[in-house]
Amino acid sequence: MPDPDVLRARCRALALLDAILDADAPTHSFVSDWREGIDLAFMDNGSGDQYAVVFDPAGVFLYGFDHESDATPWREWPRAHWPGLLDGLPPSLAHYPAAPEFQFEDRTSSTMTP
Repeated sequence: MPDPDVLRARCRALALLDAILDADAPTHSFVSDWREGIDLAFMDNGSGDQYAVVFDPAGVFLYGFDHESDATPWREWPRAHWPGLLDGLPPSLAHYPAAPEFQFEDRTSSTMTP
C-alpha cells in the first residue's frame, strides 16, 4: 500500500480523469473535506462493487465491497462482516464500519457524498 499522501494523490487523479472522460457517470469520485478535516475517495462500478478510502488524520480506513466475493455479507442473513475482518482495527478508526455510509442495507454511493 502506498504512503497515505501518495494514495490520496492517486485517488484524486483517478477521480479527475474519470470526470473528464465520463462526466455523466463517473466511477471514481473524491470529496475534499467530506467530514471536517477528512477526505473521502470512492468507487462505484454500478454493478455492485464499491470501495471507499477515508483519509482521516488518525489514519487511512479502506472499505471494499465485492458482491461476488466469498466474504460478501449478502450471502447470509443477518448481514455481518466476515469473521475477523475488523480485528486489529485501531480504535481511532473503529467507528467507520458502523457509519451509515458503510452499512449494507440501502448502501449507495450517493450516501457517501456531502
